[in-house]
This record gives sequence, structure tokens and C-alpha cells, in this order.
Amino acid sequence: MKRNLIVVAAGGTAGHVLPAISFAKELEAIGIKKQHIKFIGSKTGIENKLVPQEGYSLVSINGRGITRKVSLDSLFSIFKLVIGIFEAIARMGFYRPRAVVSFGGYGGLACSIAAVVWKVPLVIAESNAVPGAANKLMAPFAKVNIVAFDSTDLPNKELLGNPIRPQIQQLQRNLHTKRTARQKLNLPPDSFVVAIFGGSLGAHHLNEVTRKVVTILSDHKDIAIRHIVGKRDWQEFSKIIDTKNLVYQVVEYQDDMASLYAACDIVISRAGGTTVAEITALGIPAILVPLPNSPGDHQSANAKALSDAGGVIVIKDSDLRAEDICFQIEQLSSNPLKLNTMSQSLLKIGHKDAAQKMAMLVDKIASPTKISIDSK
Repeated sequence: MKRNLIVVAAGGTAGHVLPAISFAKELEAIGIKKQHIKFIGSKTGIENKLVPQEGYSLVSINGRGITRKVSLDSLFSIFKLVIGIFEAIARMGFYRPRAVVSFGGYGGLACSIAAVVWKVPLVIAESNAVPGAANKLMAPFAKVNIVAFDSTDLPNKELLGNPIRPQIQQLQRNLHTKRTARQKLNLPPDSFVVAIFGGSLGAHHLNEVTRKVVTILSDHKDIAIRHIVGKRDWQEFSKIIDTKNLVYQVVEYQDDMASLYAACDIVISRAGGTTVAEITALGIPAILVPLPNSPGDHQSANAKALSDAGGVIVIKDSDLRAEDICFQIEQLSSNPLKLNTMSQSLLKIGHKDAAQKMAMLVDKIASPTKISIDSK
């Protein structure tokens, strides 16, 4: 069985793990057995929860984020990374898989190095417009680098997109699904619905501004806001406030993102790779507030690509004011033609079938007897 394995390296955050799981499901869809898919991640990342609950085998190795400042903590992180690399090399020597697919994260660099050591075909998946340091380092050794943005500066790249969750991939946004989703989420059927979120942990500044937005728009009967606060800020922002005529829902976490996407008219969020992939695939107009100081400022680059296409409005975190958000909400809620134009612009650059295309490409790379695909 070992030589039939495809190793999927992903870990640390949901932004690395969720696309990897979506990819793995498509490997199954094209005939690869679940027991032939092996995940490798870190010992502390969210993959330890998400991967096993999907029924996949997970091996955890040492590894953690490295700060760019000289300190005892960064030295310890480097030490853990080195241990993780040797662990990955040992694992790869035992498995001798058909291919290694790295989605980044703490385990991605270690597994990529191990793949090179054992001469196993390496595929790198980069979800952001600016590649992470590990992916950039290992990209020259990869058979192919799968990217979500044409502007991503990596050699031998294939523009296939970033895999999105199956339930979101299967979603068709129309009047029927909107009505059904709003009923499920207890949202008014005819209001202009705004979905606001900042990732699984939340975004404190965005949460603060949202509370001010709710106060300013409190006289609007025709607007509804569903605000996903995130675990970190839940205690502070879960308190009930008087919103008068405005429908305002505040929740800690949204498991069913497909229903939220079906129900909303616009999204206000950060600009991480997963969010950007989902709103482009579904054509949801958005106001994006890139996370400041993200590695390589990749969220700003992600947002710019969508803004250049005409599908989103971008506001810097340092410029984020409640009055500006309210103005944009009021303008968009009264201009369905602009909303439709933004939606169509996003759909043109979206990759709803990224997971399928990626699975087929990896299967061909991993099978020497199959015809290889020329890089674009």
C-alpha cells in the first residue's frame, strides 16, 4: 500500500487545511482510495481536529511558526523545524509515496524537502497572490506549482485556483437558494443582507467597527447584518445591543458557510486565500479589509487582484471607519446593477472546479505511465 500513497502536507491554519481536504475528496472522486491518502501536519495545528473528522489518516510532526526577530523563541522554532524535517524525511523514506502535495503551513516545508531528498514528485499549491516563504524556497524543485492568481511569481506554474469546500462548490446562488438559506438562518426574506466575518478567530478591529456600523444603520428596516465574531472576541462582542429597526445577528462561529453565502448580498471580510477563492467562485461582491502585516502583505495583493477585476471594494485596515462602511452598504444596497456587474466580474476570475483539476493533474504526475500535462 505504501507506494500507492499520495501525501498531502498541510497544517497550522484553516487556510492551509481546508483546501487540502477539498483536494483529498476530489482524489477520492477520481478513484483514489481514502486509505491511499496520507496527511502530514504539525502537532499543534487545526489539522489535528479537521483532518480526522473527515476520516483521513494524519501523521503529526514537529514544526511551528518562525518569527522574523532574533529571540530564544525563534531559535526554538528553528530547532523544532529541523526536527520536523528529519521526521518528514524518515516518514517519506518509509512511505515512498507516488507524490507529495504541499499546501504550505508548518509541515509543508519539511515534507517538500523530504520529497526532494527521496526524489518523489512534488506539487506545491499556493493560494495567495504573494507566495509564502516556504513555497517560494521549494518552488524550483516542484514538478508544478499550482496557483490561484496569474500574478503569483513562481516558476512552472499552473493557474488552476484554490480548492474550495464541496458544499460551497456545489452551491448555486439564485432566488430559491437565497430564500431557503435566509429561512434557515432566520434572516428577513427581502432585506439587503450583509455577512461580516474575519476568519475562525475573528478580527478585532473589524468587530469594533461593525458595532459602530450597527449603531449608525439602526434605523434601516431594509438591511440585515449577520456578524461572525470569532472565538477570540466572542466574550466581548456577544453582549446584546439595541439595534432598533436593524436586524443584527451576532454569532461566534459559522459552521455552515454555504448557507451564509447563499443568503447574503455582500460580504465584508479579510482577504485570505480561502475567502477570496470562495467569493470569486460564487460571484459575491465584497468589501475587503486586508489583514495588515500579513506575510509578504499577501492579503493586500489578493484584494488588489479582485479590485482590479472590478469585483470588490478595498479598504485598508488603517483607513477602516464605520462611516465609510455604512456609505458603501447604502450605495450597494440601492444599486442592483452595480452588484450584478461586480458579481459577474468575480465569476470571470473564479475557479469553482479547482479541486477537480488539481486532483486530475496530481494523479497524472504521480502516474508515470499516464500522459503528462504540459505547463501553461
